[in-house]
Amino acid sequence: ILAINLAVGVAGGIAAPTLQAVVTTEGRSAKIMGTFMGALFSAQSLGMFVGPIFAGMLFQSGSFLPLFWISGALSLLSLWPILAYLPGGRNKE
Repeated sequence: ILAINLAVGVAGGIAAPTLQAVVTTEGRSAKIMGTFMGALFSAQSLGMFVGPIFAGMLFQSGSFLPLFWISGALSLLSLWPILAYLPGGRNKE
């Protein structure tokens, strides 16, 4: 469980700034950076609001272990922007 929690923290620390950079770059080229940034931070805020509620419901169902597996899977899923925009990836610039 500790390893999954550590992976979640590392992935979040890597993914968040990278995603912000991608949104800024794409938004600037589309001339609607404010809209892109607003959508990103709205989604992050919604996740911070809904996440603990969902986690509490899962915990009430009997076990806390699924919380770590779900957050670990979501963290791995959030790595796609990083992999897509690394040098040699599919970045258009």
